[in-house]
Amino acid sequence: MKKQKPTRLNKDDFAKLMMDSIRQTGENGKIAYEPEEFRLRGEGKNFAMFFTNGYMEYCAAPLADRGRVIRHYVRKWVRKGYGPEFPEQKEHRKRRVRS
Repeated sequence: MKKQKPTRLNKDDFAKLMMDSIRQTGENGKIAYEPEEFRLRGEGKNFAMFFTNGYMEYCAAPLADRGRVIRHYVRKWVRKGYGPEFPEQKEHRKRRVRS
């Protein structure tokens, strides 16, 4: 069987994938995509996330690893305090406080 070549997203589709992934964490604030800068900005937040490196990593990653790349950048958004925490982050924080 012939190995299927990975599909490459364009930058706009990658930004939409990132916004959708951030929303899945429970983020309910407005997220603006600024295509001329290739970045996302959270509403009311002095924060912008540029995606040039993330996009290059995603495109270069094998299909099986692309989800890991997305999760990495979504966590960056969340860790900066610009979105809700992942459940495992809340648990980790609780364990650190108890120790």
